[in-house]
Amino acid sequence: MATTDVSASGVVPAEVKAGFNWGAFFLHWIWGIGNNVWISFVVLVLPVIWNIYLGVKGNELAWLNREWASVQQFKETQYVWSRWGWIIFVISLMLTIVFWSIVGAFVLAVIGPTGTGWDHQVPQ
Repeated sequence: MATTDVSASGVVPAEVKAGFNWGAFFLHWIWGIGNNVWISFVVLVLPVIWNIYLGVKGNELAWLNREWASVQQFKETQYVWSRWGWIIFVISLMLTIVFWSIVGAFVLAVIGPTGTGWDHQVPQ
């Protein structure tokens, strides 16, 4: 079945431009590979600024750098990227909380609740 490449015209439809691209924001360079947006690798040098840029301009960049059969196909694909971006973000956040909770518990166990170190007495 042949498909028409509606993205080859170089014109980005308004419905594609609209909205924030969470997949590009969270998955940056991985999303860039999947959407042929090679400039997304700049995120490795300028992480915060570039994540925001990819989130704002991601739809337009993806539309212009990959062949899409329709706007609907584009939206469905970007929705999957967005969903995976959120899933990975939430899992990362939970793992970070668990990690720092363990570190905090360990530090409390080592220094004690008074903050003076081990609470043990010298035998006489």
